[in-house]
Amino acid sequence: ITEIPAEKLNAEYILQSAFLSCSQLSEANLSQVKTIGFLAFANCSSLVNINFPQCEQIHSSAFMSCIKLNSVVAQRTISSEKRDKCI
Repeated sequence: ITEIPAEKLNAEYILQSAFLSCSQLSEANLSQVKTIGFLAFANCSSLVNINFPQCEQIHSSAFMSCIKLNSVVAQRTISSEKRDKCI
């Protein structure tokens, strides 16, 4: 998997470790997602762009070791208890 286009993903929740270590994933458009689970995108070493404008909760370590992450589009407020240590 190199890309997750919005029209291909119609989900409100990304499960824990769902894309863990997908080293080829470079872009994710998660326009309907409201919650991103623990370690959901951890170790996605090629992930550069992610878009989740409806997201309300990001669990810890969701983007851990995403070393190339350059562009993040999110809503202005995300649950503070869930966003702690997400990267």
